[in-house]
Amino acid sequence: MSGKRVQKNHFQTEKTRRLNAKQDLSLKGSIDEPIVDLISALNSCGAYYTTSSCSGRITVMADNSGCHLKKSVSKWLFISHDVVDSDEVMSAIRSGDDRPLYASFKVEPFVLHVCADGLSAAKRLLEVAIGCGFRNSGLTISKSDRIIVAVRSCHSLEVPIICDKELIVTEDYMKYITEVANQKMRQNFEKINKFYSMVKSLCDNLNNGLSVE
Repeated sequence: MSGKRVQKNHFQTEKTRRLNAKQDLSLKGSIDEPIVDLISALNSCGAYYTTSSCSGRITVMADNSGCHLKKSVSKWLFISHDVVDSDEVMSAIRSGDDRPLYASFKVEPFVLHVCADGLSAAKRLLEVAIGCGFRNSGLTISKSDRIIVAVRSCHSLEVPIICDKELIVTEDYMKYITEVANQKMRQNFEKINKFYSMVKSLCDNLNNGLSVE
């Protein structure tokens, strides 16, 4: 039956295997500092374990393939998981000799994927996520009844800044979009902090055997 509770031994076996392996599959290879406590709270809860995460980031993404964006030919010129100064960004893109054909300034918001031990636990976590402002969140159930809650935000931004190796924005405009990006990151962190507080309360209740219905 779709969505029925995953057998406890299977869930716990898979959780143990996952947590004993590499915890984060990103290129960075580790959990982002702003969400370390959140990830720890979820993984310490009997009903959940995390499979991937990003706390949110500000980047300049270079691409030499033009409009046909391919991950294999893209690279970061700049990346930060915190608020930034426009001078930092400008220094990363100022060199004309090394400039890519195209590049975009981006804000990528918080994203988190969590495997849940049953539909009730998944729905409760989803309710918490949406209640904290992560309105793009949802859940999926595989044919094997593996339930994943995806926690997603909408604090994104993408602005082309280099075309044909030429900077197509002014320094003043870079200062402006950097401040917009920082505002989005601050809002992102506020939601993460609220989510962490609610998740901690939820996990305390679950670990104490209280109902999540």
